[in-house]
Amino acid sequence: MKSEMQIGYCGNVHPALTVDQVLENVERHAATVQNLCSPKETLPFGIWVSKTALDELQSVENIQRLRSAMQQHQVNAFTINGFPFGDFHQSVVKHSVYQPDWTTDQRLDFTVKLAELHDSLLPSGQPSTISTLPLGWPRKNGEDLPYLKKRLPLHQKADDQYLTACADQLRSCATALANLKIKTGRHCTICIEPEPGCVLDTAEDVCQFFNEYLFSGNAAETVRVHVGVCHDVCHSAVMFEDQADAIAAYAHNGIAIGKVQVSSAVEVNFQDLDDQQRRASLQTLSEFSEPKYLHQTSIQLGEELLFYQDLSEAIDAHTAPDGVWRVHFHVPIFASSLGRIGTTQSAIAECVEALETQTREQGNSHKFVSPLHFEIETYAWNVLPVAHRSPEITTDIAAEISWFNNLVQSR
Repeated sequence: MKSEMQIGYCGNVHPALTVDQVLENVERHAATVQNLCSPKETLPFGIWVSKTALDELQSVENIQRLRSAMQQHQVNAFTINGFPFGDFHQSVVKHSVYQPDWTTDQRLDFTVKLAELHDSLLPSGQPSTISTLPLGWPRKNGEDLPYLKKRLPLHQKADDQYLTACADQLRSCATALANLKIKTGRHCTICIEPEPGCVLDTAEDVCQFFNEYLFSGNAAETVRVHVGVCHDVCHSAVMFEDQADAIAAYAHNGIAIGKVQVSSAVEVNFQDLDDQQRRASLQTLSEFSEPKYLHQTSIQLGEELLFYQDLSEAIDAHTAPDGVWRVHFHVPIFASSLGRIGTTQSAIAECVEALETQTREQGNSHKFVSPLHFEIETYAWNVLPVAHRSPEITTDIAAEISWFNNLVQSR
């Protein structure tokens, strides 16, 4: 697995609302990271484009501009982040990142066009992976659930009609990808990315959805070949999943892991602190409660797991905090702590070990495909408390790539 891995970073850390911004990301940011990491080698870059930029890239001229920039600066768009559809860098993103969801034709059309774009950017013979949202945010009676206090099972987050509609669209997507492969020879996998609080937020949810909805009907084999999972380590850790259990669940249910997003969450173990330390740690933790992104929070209290859709709500509900808190805030993967705040960095090594174990057990079986794409996705640099970031974001990104490369090579 080690020799075939491609390790890069995700471009959603940079604005990409227009083609010109996408070009700037390649020519300025990715090119700088490439020079810092490996000036003589091509840098794997997880490209992200908004719907607006994607529309602009339907032009042959703009595609050629992008291809030329990547060739000139030794950047390879090894994977695509197809999760954000709109402006991921607007002043407030929050729940809007989950729209449009997988019940809609807009999401299907966007994803298929991303696959076509990726085919035009990748060198011949390289597989395409595109991560996508985990269906959407939970809905009840046609409206988003505004508040969650505990983790809900799949059928309490979405009804049968919603799940069936999502499955139908994903089957249509798989069929489109199969046709694209016939036409171009390019294999593309759409990778559903479980996220805390979403309709699919754990491996258990994903396996249930695949088995009850996707692996049924005449297109089942096409789905197995072209629809898989993007395993985000931060998201999994926030849900207090054991990395080995999650990876094994996908393997044993015949669900391919197309890509891994290498990421780390905030963690605070309040139960090991005295009262003064708890107050100080809660104050520090509040600095991570910012208005742009949703920071879903899980709290492990003994056998009970509480869940809040945003860190601010968790803090308001627990003025005297206890237990272990994990927060969906993508923090630098090279940091085992951030002052008084801990991280789930250790889960990254656990994930790599679990992947190696399953690869040995499954071999080349169609039930499990070793991911080749490892995308470091610390998109929250710009909202991270200033004390924990460098003046130049590219310096930190290069340090993350170096840290993960060293982790992999040391195994």
